[in-house]
Amino acid sequence: MWWRSPSDSHTIAVIATRFIDLGQQSL
Repeated sequence: MWWRSPSDSHTIAVIATRFIDLGQQSL
């Protein structure tokens, strides 16, 4: 994603982390 701004990459990483955390809690 080098063509996107660093802020977008950071946001995607944060959302992915939160999504994984929610998935683990739902188990």
